[in-house]
Amino acid sequence: MPSASIDFAPLKKELDQLERRNALGRVMPVIAEVLVGAVHETFEQEGPGWAPLSPATLARRRAKGSGAKILQDSSVLVNSITPAWEGRTAEAYTDVPYGKFHVFGTSRMPKRDFTAIDLDEAMEEIRDIVYQALTGPA
Repeated sequence: MPSASIDFAPLKKELDQLERRNALGRVMPVIAEVLVGAVHETFEQEGPGWAPLSPATLARRRAKGSGAKILQDSSVLVNSITPAWEGRTAEAYTDVPYGKFHVFGTSRMPKRDFTAIDLDEAMEEIRDIVYQALTGPA
């Protein structure tokens, strides 16, 4: 299933320290929530790089009284984004089966990868969380 994850290699030393303090288990769920927030931001921004809805799709939606926000009318997919973590792994994932078609695109549908998060922004927030965990009470 589709998921958003981040490479924690730049934080290896810090994660080692947290693991020695038995604090990794309380930090990784917070990091997973950061990733969920980043995926939600991708939905809200409708991209990066998402193809706009076709005029026919917009007309069909307007006729039904639906909005024009890509992948958000039913809210099923965006509301399915869930945090997960284990050991040194944290992710935001969905178990909605059709999510993969949006991530990769199809011959009839453009790719709209909601897992393409802003890695720099997410990593900055994650570094702050790790730093606070290292400098705060044990």
